[in-house]
Amino acid sequence: MLVLAAVAMNAFLSTFGGTWTCTPQLPAVASGPVSTWRIQADPNSSWTVVRWSSRGYHSTAFVGYLTPTAQWLYEEFRSDGSFSSNTSSGPQNGTWTWTGTFTSPEREQHGAIQWRRTKNGFRQGFGRMLGPSFREIASAECRPVTR
Repeated sequence: MLVLAAVAMNAFLSTFGGTWTCTPQLPAVASGPVSTWRIQADPNSSWTVVRWSSRGYHSTAFVGYLTPTAQWLYEEFRSDGSFSSNTSSGPQNGTWTWTGTFTSPEREQHGAIQWRRTKNGFRQGFGRMLGPSFREIASAECRPVTR
């Protein structure tokens, strides 16, 4: 079981690991705030750590594979006190679909996020699931940070 978890963890990390600059595409917004994402292995556990920051806000998320449920887990905690809990069955045709809840001080929302690699980086789509179909309402294009 431990080997299966390690191989599964590397599937997410090997697909999205690195440092990225993400530019959102929001409806009716000329240009949204650019964010920096760092996706790396946690050296002290089997989790992948996802950190992003933008305009003074930041977030830390932990991604891992849960063998008993055969699901991926994405738990995110933001500097403004909001948090999200999402699961995915893993990549389907190169796309990771995460579904779950986002809880802020004002309300709880249910939604979906899709991540997929592109020729020049990766793309995040934000929206909802309508049955088996994903309905996107916003997105972000992420490009690798070159040094």
